[in-house]
Amino acid sequence: MQPDQGPSPISDSEDSVVLGFDLGASEDHEVLALGWAAIDGSADQAAIERLGKLVSSEPQAKRAFESILELDRGLHTLFGAAGAGKAVNLPGDLSVGG
Repeated sequence: MQPDQGPSPISDSEDSVVLGFDLGASEDHEVLALGWAAIDGSADQAAIERLGKLVSSEPQAKRAFESILELDRGLHTLFGAAGAGKAVNLPGDLSVGG
């Protein structure tokens, strides 16, 4: 019998905590999707503005997005890819990373 290790920080259920931040499952997923799109350059202006709104209005969303940026930097470091640590420019004074 294995000891209970608690809930997994990443789950697809509606009442779960994704990324370890309790924003509500749909907002967690939105920050995750928009964050990766912003990092890889595939986000359009509306997506960047939505991410900026989430990050500016929800402290947990900002921490979640910063965690995504840290993960991206770690992956670039691990695999030696170019472009590690690039900044993502959000509307206003919300730019993070770099």
